[in-house]
Amino acid sequence: MLDGFGAGWSKVLCGILLASLGAALHYGSLTHRGFPPDECAHVAYAEAIEHGELPDVGTIIPNSRAKVCALASPTDAKYYIYVANHPPLFAAVQAGSSLVLTGTGLVTDPELAVGRSLNALCTLLAVLVTAYLGRAVSGSPSVGVLSAGLFAAVPAVWPTSTYGYSDGGSVLAVVLVVWAGVNAWQRTDRCSLAWLAVAVAGAGMMRATALIAAVAVAALVAVRHSLRTFQPRTSGPADRGQKRRTPSLEVIFRAGGIFGLAVLPAVAVSGWWYARNWSRFGDPTASHVLIQRLHRVAPSGGITTRLIDVSMWRQMISYLVTYTYPPPFAPQRPRFLAGAIGMIALLALAGLAARAVRKRPDSAVLYGWPVLFISIAAIIFGIAGHTSTGGAPHQRYLLLALPQIIVFAVLGLDRVHRSLPSIALLAATAGSAAMFVTATRWIVRLQHQTGAAPMGPPGLRLAGLALIVVGILMSLTSGISLIQRPKDETAARA
Repeated sequence: MLDGFGAGWSKVLCGILLASLGAALHYGSLTHRGFPPDECAHVAYAEAIEHGELPDVGTIIPNSRAKVCALASPTDAKYYIYVANHPPLFAAVQAGSSLVLTGTGLVTDPELAVGRSLNALCTLLAVLVTAYLGRAVSGSPSVGVLSAGLFAAVPAVWPTSTYGYSDGGSVLAVVLVVWAGVNAWQRTDRCSLAWLAVAVAGAGMMRATALIAAVAVAALVAVRHSLRTFQPRTSGPADRGQKRRTPSLEVIFRAGGIFGLAVLPAVAVSGWWYARNWSRFGDPTASHVLIQRLHRVAPSGGITTRLIDVSMWRQMISYLVTYTYPPPFAPQRPRFLAGAIGMIALLALAGLAARAVRKRPDSAVLYGWPVLFISIAAIIFGIAGHTSTGGAPHQRYLLLALPQIIVFAVLGLDRVHRSLPSIALLAATAGSAAMFVTATRWIVRLQHQTGAAPMGPPGLRLAGLALIVVGILMSLTSGISLIQRPKDETAARA
């Protein structure tokens, strides 16, 4: 039984994790080498660290990866390890694990195998942390488990998270920061702040966007702690019993001190890497160098224009919930999909508003929602900043905010009606299963046409399918048993 979820909801969550593991095994072993466009650069990043070199965006991809990467010329961004614009934590773990796996001789390409496995493992852990995040914000294990299930059921999650990329690590880093931030928001002890500082440091070594979200969460929590622990000075017995005076500069200085302590580990752990890029390229992440090599032109209007660019966000959301591989299953009706998602969002917001007006017994723990909101806003701002310089609006960038958005949606739907989150999870699972079948057929047909071979043996795919079926059945049967119990028994065991 998982801590804090009770026997029934623990079984549902275990079923979700089993199905997620099955999807990861299936996609990771099915997708052939060279299909994900950025995979070889990520593997080259880990290989360079494995050989004692810390590359940057100007480091040439070694010849061992040149055939897979289909390099063009030194003027092409993909001639270099262009993903070295991300901090090296994920690649370092990948390199260390690859060294261990190389010694066993079990696989022919240990760096790629470890890269895919590590990305999937981080996403699997992010699903678990999402459950704890939903429970922490709502005080309800059902909200946490259903949030984790909806996150795992998003169609684009597992294909993307089983590439040899680092997106899974970034999602895990952000959701850990938000979870630690919610705990620190609800408590005033030093231990919660210490865990938040550790999470911020980890985010700083994963991705710049994750660091932006982590710094925003740390700033919000620092202000909260400063206000909660502020003790005004009194001039004498006559002032005792009076209302607390308005926070002054003392509160601001105290918040600044708490914020400094929260981000100090991140500065110590990752500050050198951003300073290194700044000294070499004049940019903390060297992103402008990549934009130039990709021959992209920054759109007019800047960040503000990208923030209100409805078509860009609609396309990203549509591909996130419908797109697993290229056509024929690319979304044909993005307006309809975006409209449907918008209606669900409005319904969830209405539920949140009703919950705030009509205070429920468990509303005392709901005050962690500002942490979720600030993290989502920071990630959206980071994406807008990236696209305003000419960067591509890939749908996987939204994965960093997806767990928090889903927790918000489940909270609102739960307030409208208790059954709505469960209905949403069933619908999402059915849709994801349909796209799973279509994507599998498409990639198998592509491999027959091109002569490419799957990454892993058929046994792994069969094991993945078995885990998916077992996990879904386990979650369904456990969920039905929870519904059939009397309300008072369910509440007692939750």
